[in-house]
Amino acid sequence: MHQALIAACCALAGVQPPLAQSWSDANLIRADDDWSGVPGIVGYRGDGLVAAPGTDPRDVVADGSGTPVDVAANRTDPAAIGLAAGVAEFELANPVVALRGSATASAPQLVIALDTRGRAGIAVRLTLRDIDTAVDAVQPVAVQYRVGRTGDFANVPGGYVADATRSDVGIDSVDRAGDELGTPVRVALPAAADNARLVEVRVLTTDAPGRDEWVGVDDIEITAATVNPPACGSPVPAPDWVPDPRPDQHAPARPALTALALKPDVFSPARRGPAIVRRGRAGTGLRFRLSHAATVRFSVAPGGARLRFQVHGRRGLNRMRFSGRIRGRRLTAGDYELTAIARGRTGLDSVPATVRFRIVNPQD
Repeated sequence: MHQALIAACCALAGVQPPLAQSWSDANLIRADDDWSGVPGIVGYRGDGLVAAPGTDPRDVVADGSGTPVDVAANRTDPAAIGLAAGVAEFELANPVVALRGSATASAPQLVIALDTRGRAGIAVRLTLRDIDTAVDAVQPVAVQYRVGRTGDFANVPGGYVADATRSDVGIDSVDRAGDELGTPVRVALPAAADNARLVEVRVLTTDAPGRDEWVGVDDIEITAATVNPPACGSPVPAPDWVPDPRPDQHAPARPALTALALKPDVFSPARRGPAIVRRGRAGTGLRFRLSHAATVRFSVAPGGARLRFQVHGRRGLNRMRFSGRIRGRRLTAGDYELTAIARGRTGLDSVPATVRFRIVNPQD
């Protein structure tokens, strides 16, 4: 069977909440149009779903599963994708899967298949990222759902963003403290999505007038406020985050960041590139473990508060490379401390972890 069909069939099975997908694992998508490594999620190009550019995505409710399964895998430059656009995986310093409309891909979309049996109060959280800073289009995004795998989708209340690529909220811009900015989406699915064999959540944009922008769909988190044992099976474990917890519920879990290491701890900085890269030989290896997916903020001392960067980490072991460069500049020779703090889905921070390292000049 063709890989695209395999991926689409696998997505139909549905994943029970909690579900978290930050795209930090570059091995999930290895080949074009192959979603077999991503449980419960598949992208479609959305051909022919929109009659004219500038259509409001909330007006696009027709099923898109008959359009081509789509993802351009392992890309590194948003500006290098052809005019057909659609869905792409970008292995940036902060990896992401993104959508961009076009005359061909008139309504590109990600569809998330959920099995909500035994669960109620389904909440969806995600971040929309402007990763295409060379273009400034009005790129609206809508979050929709349906119960079952046929029929029209319905718009989720509060799930519409009129322009997900506004320059003042783009994830590639930074605030004065040096932190990344994005457009958060936080919605609750209607009660019709509770206790169902299959619920599909869809995130889509549409072809914009003129040149479209890439919109990253990142930090996807789907949880349930209550979890009950399904009638035909054993109890289901509760999620580690619930929206608006009631007083009688347990406090949300604080993330744990452990096994922070730089190997080797004496190295020369890279000549170019961002602070974090996913592969290569420059700089040094960075490793840490997370109890669950979280944003990890790093600070380097001495050097002041400006020497900061962050990554999105997955549950378990995370491997990447620290280049020895921060904000486009190489660290000068000397001794430093790298401190990492993980912030979980609840906004709670982990206990800080610190390692020491030394920067040497290439000639030393």
